[in-house]
Amino acid sequence: MKPFVWIGVFMIVSLGNPVDGWTSSGVSPDQTEIRQALHDLEKNIGHIESIQAKFIQIKKMKLFKHEIELSGSFYLQKPDHFAWHTHSPIEHAIVFKNNKVLQWNHETDRVDVISFKDMPVLRTIVEQMQSWFYGSYLSLLDEYKIEIISNAPLRICFIPNEHSFYLKMLEHVVIQFNQEQSAIDSIEVKEKSGDMSIFHFKETLINKEIDPSVWEILSRAS
Repeated sequence: MKPFVWIGVFMIVSLGNPVDGWTSSGVSPDQTEIRQALHDLEKNIGHIESIQAKFIQIKKMKLFKHEIELSGSFYLQKPDHFAWHTHSPIEHAIVFKNNKVLQWNHETDRVDVISFKDMPVLRTIVEQMQSWFYGSYLSLLDEYKIEIISNAPLRICFIPNEHSFYLKMLEHVVIQFNQEQSAIDSIEVKEKSGDMSIFHFKETLINKEIDPSVWEILSRAS
């Protein structure tokens, strides 16, 4: 799977409040407030060593009228493990560990192993996702213009700036946090193409033991 396609498959969620047509009006321009919010998030989320959750993804593609809905589970574990397992309506798995990328889908029933060294763009994307979920938000000020959409629940919009690696790919990313601001409830990513992915996360577990099998991918024929 090409990295840019993977972004579209993977990324995120307005819970009842889509940001189509959203503008910066009503968003706080106060940089002090924004930095304080990011600092508080880092305090709340910085202790995270591992995350596991179920997801529902709604994919809205500009060229099609109907939305695509997928569901599955994802896992993150420091320092470098990440797994995304889609269960319905198709089966697909992608795992990042030890500088390797493992991919499997039910159509080919083949496990492909790729070195991160051969996919620097994909590595950058994975590192970005780790920043979202592990709470490294202040560092994102170098890549994004950051605006607060609402405080209860906390919803923050990240717009790639002119120096951002993601400028040509992303229109914006909107992240909504839970009531305690200790985990992500949803992420929305709107691409430059007009496509949008919205993810709802549920049954989130923080710093709970993860089944080692999620980091392995075996073909059905194995």
